[in-house]
Amino acid sequence: MPFQYKPQGTTHRRKFTKRDLEQATSISEIQGGASIRKTAIKYEIDRTTLRRYHVCGEATLNKIEEKGGQYKSSQIFDNREKQLVKYLLIYSKIHYGLTRKQSMQLAFDYALANNKKIPQSWTNNDSAGKDWFRGFLARNPEISLRTPEATSL
Repeated sequence: MPFQYKPQGTTHRRKFTKRDLEQATSISEIQGGASIRKTAIKYEIDRTTLRRYHVCGEATLNKIEEKGGQYKSSQIFDNREKQLVKYLLIYSKIHYGLTRKQSMQLAFDYALANNKKIPQSWTNNDSAGKDWFRGFLARNPEISLRTPEATSL
């Protein structure tokens, strides 16, 4: 999962259904010569979305709707991620804290053991990526990254 940069002027995007777009483009306004901007205002649809649908056509929209979205899901572990979190917490309680690099290698080994589909970069480096680890820490706030200290029994 790549780092999610949030610019200051973040807009809230509204999702349009296939029916909304078909209603706006099936009306002969655009084909009759009306501007895309006026049609977008009239039907309260973003003009870039309307233009994209008008130019690309229905085939592209059908592909996006079949997949459930335009972007693929990049989360490697589904419910097994909580087991990994529990493992890391138990190790930290017995004074065997793992570094970032060791945690990333553990995640890679865990993905291989569970036959998960992993990116090629993980295989090349024999560890999980930095972006995945950053997202992992963001999804699991109970874990914090600390430098392990040497302890004596």
